[in-house]
Amino acid sequence: MAQANDIDTVYFGNPIFDITVNDNDRSVMTKYSLELGMASLATPEQMPIYDELWAREDKLGTPGGSALNSARAQKHANPAGSVAYFGCIADDAFGNALTESVNAAGIDGKFDKSTTNSTGTCAAVVVGKERTLCANIAAAKDFKLEFL
Repeated sequence: MAQANDIDTVYFGNPIFDITVNDNDRSVMTKYSLELGMASLATPEQMPIYDELWAREDKLGTPGGSALNSARAQKHANPAGSVAYFGCIADDAFGNALTESVNAAGIDGKFDKSTTNSTGTCAAVVVGKERTLCANIAAAKDFKLEFL
């Protein structure tokens, strides 16, 4: 792990694990009452969407959230530079997949671990060229300043 004085750029934000699927028949859109092209926070009735999409063979899982997307873009633009990212996830399958993806991108992920919420997730449901997002912030909101 890099030391603080060895890091070129540091990001802090809400780490969200994005789960993207194509839904051209609109079955997911209909089942979870999603509106085409909209972005929303998940209702209690929509919470099962994340496990359902993760179980699909055609899913794509990627680290997300605006600050983490910026960290990934920074690392891509300057592969030799060191990038660190701070946020809060849980010790669960989504948190493990997010951590692996962040590490694979060459980013030094410094994750606080929530014991009360699951890792934040976002269902990205694609119909044709339209993308609909349904997010559950969850553990991302549990970051403790003491972790810094």
